[in-house]
Amino acid sequence: MVKDSYEVNPAPSGQRTRTASSTHTHAVDKPEWNSQKPLSPTDEQLISLLTTRIGIYGWRKYCLYLMVLLLVTLAIINLGMLVFVFRVLNLDEDSAGPLHFHSDRLLVRGRAEFTQGILTSKISGFDNATLRVETNQQIILKAVKDTTGGSTFIIDGTELRLGTPRFSLSHENETYFSSTTERTEISSNEVKVDASAGMRVSGTIQTSHISNSFEDGAGLTLESVGQQLHLAGSENVTLESETNSVKINALQGINLNAEQGNVIFRSQNLQLRDLPTEGAGPTYFLCMCNNGRLFRVNSAQSCDQGAPSFC
Repeated sequence: MVKDSYEVNPAPSGQRTRTASSTHTHAVDKPEWNSQKPLSPTDEQLISLLTTRIGIYGWRKYCLYLMVLLLVTLAIINLGMLVFVFRVLNLDEDSAGPLHFHSDRLLVRGRAEFTQGILTSKISGFDNATLRVETNQQIILKAVKDTTGGSTFIIDGTELRLGTPRFSLSHENETYFSSTTERTEISSNEVKVDASAGMRVSGTIQTSHISNSFEDGAGLTLESVGQQLHLAGSENVTLESETNSVKINALQGINLNAEQGNVIFRSQNLQLRDLPTEGAGPTYFLCMCNNGRLFRVNSAQSCDQGAPSFC
């Protein structure tokens, strides 16, 4: 085996100068070249083999340049779209549009839509601003104390529902209305029912004082339509009018019964109108039957004369 090195200098016109090393498995003669001696066809073929072009050239090079240009264009477009999205949505390191993230709270400046619910311990509005919650379905506020139950507040387009074991209204730590399944309490200085049909109570009303508003000027009416009206007190029952009269009207009768006391009529002017009368005259005697019925007779007659007609 013979290892030879060849050096061509200078190369013919149109050829590159190159130094190459080759290993042959057979012995060859070493040609001697020089710039003054013309090259033989064999030498030109050998030089052509030694100066073969290596790399990407021709149409492959243009395709590569086109792909690189396309990738650079797409990268610039993506970068521009990313900057546009960040500017439009106002995205930065601590906010996303109307949402501003803090270590202890989440601020919403503007309108925000929560499609899968929100879990929080407190929702409050900004100072001097209205807290507005909108939905086209229902608003459900629910507080679960344990597995036995809790309180639910539901608002929809037609009604408002509240489900709770106890409902109360208070102001400055003072409760003025509370209601449970067994009892309802109203602790207010004044309760006003302004309804044309009045207030209907199916059970019993227990109170120490019933009065109307003097400014209304409509009076006070206690009425039982078709049934009984029972006024009862363990000690005294007082019907009093300080500025005008008290009228009691009945279709069939009025019974005044005092089991252990007296029935007293005290007035400077006591009138018994439309009593049954026997005879006519300017003055009458007031008479009473054994059954307590009252009637009157002419002063010229006696009660015995009128008794057969009324007793």
